[in-house]
Amino acid sequence: MRNIARFTIILMLIAWLAPSALAANQEQMIKQVQQTLQKLGYNPGPIDGIWGNKTAVAVKKYQQKHGLTVTGALDEQTQTALGVRSPQVSVLDQLVTKQPVIRLRSTPKALSKADIVTMIREKGFHHPDDYAAVGLSPRITGTLTHEYERKTLYGDKIVIDHTTGVIWQQRPTAFVPGKNVQLFVEEVNANRYAGLSHWRLPTIEELASLLTAPEQAIDFIDPVFDMPYWYCLSADTVKGEASPSAWGVFFEEGYVIPRNAEDDFDILLVHSGQE
Repeated sequence: MRNIARFTIILMLIAWLAPSALAANQEQMIKQVQQTLQKLGYNPGPIDGIWGNKTAVAVKKYQQKHGLTVTGALDEQTQTALGVRSPQVSVLDQLVTKQPVIRLRSTPKALSKADIVTMIREKGFHHPDDYAAVGLSPRITGTLTHEYERKTLYGDKIVIDHTTGVIWQQRPTAFVPGKNVQLFVEEVNANRYAGLSHWRLPTIEELASLLTAPEQAIDFIDPVFDMPYWYCLSADTVKGEASPSAWGVFFEEGYVIPRNAEDDFDILLVHSGQE
């Protein structure tokens, strides 16, 4: 009898606590949504965890701007886009469906001119323009080919590279000042471009892999990308430079070159395919 009574008490406690825990979780999620919306420039009203009219209106505006179904409710897509619900692993599994043919370095490094030339040769990259006269890469026809797939996810356009196993934004953002690049990347992730966080600057190894064969006359990148801007920045720095410099790729003429890190850059972000 004592065991039965004890078990009954436990069930009663669970029944009493479960709604309280659910309410607390819901309040915390709404508060997180309100904080995110406020950070992104929408007006959700007080950050109080209470679902009010201002929060619903802010969610509607966010949904409309990001190509989501405009409901004013926190459906799964909106939760994922706002970052209060992680995208299911199956979503990424469906994007990157094959084992990469080649793995490229994703961690930034400081590289010399000689390092860049060696990288291009060893990785089989293309380098359409000849910059041997200044210690950079000569004209090289590489062996690397890509298998690209274009998709739209949560209203944002992406390019999946099945050869390297990474996901690219389809179109770069133009003229981001060097001093603001990190803030720009943080804002893209706060907005969860294509429903994903962990977007980052590519390494020069990743960025240079996009150069196409030298026989093309201009615009040395696959037309699957929407590339109205041409000088894209990498996360890699230049070894031994007196002033801070970074490696980038000038796609219009087809070469890898360093540039002052304080200049303005075109930013094409990459995602490793894992959240």
